[in-house]
Amino acid sequence: MTTASSSTPAAIFNLPLFTEIQELYNNDQEGKILTDHFARIKKIIEQYRWPGISLVGKEGSQMMWVLVQHCDNDLEFQTLCLKLLRIAVANNDASKENLAFLTDRVHLQHGHRQIFGTQFYHQNNNSHPFPIEDEANLDQRRRDMGLMPFSEYVAGFKQLFPLEKSTVN
Repeated sequence: MTTASSSTPAAIFNLPLFTEIQELYNNDQEGKILTDHFARIKKIIEQYRWPGISLVGKEGSQMMWVLVQHCDNDLEFQTLCLKLLRIAVANNDASKENLAFLTDRVHLQHGHRQIFGTQFYHQNNNSHPFPIEDEANLDQRRRDMGLMPFSEYVAGFKQLFPLEKSTVN
């Protein structure tokens, strides 16, 4: 999905940081994330806050989001990253879509309902959306974040994983 050649060097302010994030991302995608990788991800956030588009390009920021999404073992860290990502999005320096996904992931880990309907669980060979807050206004919230309508998202999801018909209206 992500390669250094797909981002133009002119769009990346900090190429060494981009390269490091890319290496961490590639290891993550290969299932080779080690404890020291988590430590390095945390150091990057500590040093740079959210590495946004202006620092590492759209692709670098996207890869960092994937890495943070996979830090489920540290809810405090993910919660901090959510705050930093929210600031980056407000400054047009990160993806609203990424913010929606991380928001839902963190909300669920805190025991709350998801806001944007991005997260599903698998049970008995079927996929189900986790509980969603204020479902009547879900599509408006999704639209505000640049996400497709929930029914379209579910239809796409069904192509990857089977869904019980009773789960979706």
